[in-house]
Amino acid sequence: CAMLRSITIPEGVETIGALVFFDCTRLSDVVIADTVTMVDYAAFNFTPWYQENDEEYLIVGDGVLIKCAVHPNFIDLADKPIKAIGGTAFWNAENEGEAAEYGYKYASELETLVLPETVTAIGTSAFAGCFNLKKIVLPAGVTTIGNNAFNIYIEDSETNGVANIDFTQCVNL
Repeated sequence: CAMLRSITIPEGVETIGALVFFDCTRLSDVVIADTVTMVDYAAFNFTPWYQENDEEYLIVGDGVLIKCAVHPNFIDLADKPIKAIGGTAFWNAENEGEAAEYGYKYASELETLVLPETVTAIGTSAFAGCFNLKKIVLPAGVTTIGNNAFNIYIEDSETNGVANIDFTQCVNL
């Protein structure tokens, strides 16, 4: 899709699949309908639209967080209109200890995350690379968690996957 510059996701579409617009190097104008309830793994990664968007929280469609750019170790999203954490929303491109060149550049510093009670879905690899994530409490309404959503284990690291992910409220998972 090297020539694709603009896309409008029409009303009625609910899911934008994994890698759909990945690396569309000229895609800079994107309109997403309010009916979209999930944006899966890396759907817009490596597009100008995604890379150049500098909002603290990029929320699209019907409350889908697809990108985070805030710096704190503790992120409280409780008051945000978020219904889903999109695939790779907090993903980090860190490679063998090198600084991230792409993705959520503060992922390795994130320690605690509070999700809104309105969140019902967590996408594929949503928190991959959040190596220091120590605590996340999942809301009771979570019904779906994508593959590798909490892929935070690093072989030979000091943390080795010590995150405390509380699933106790997720009775409909």
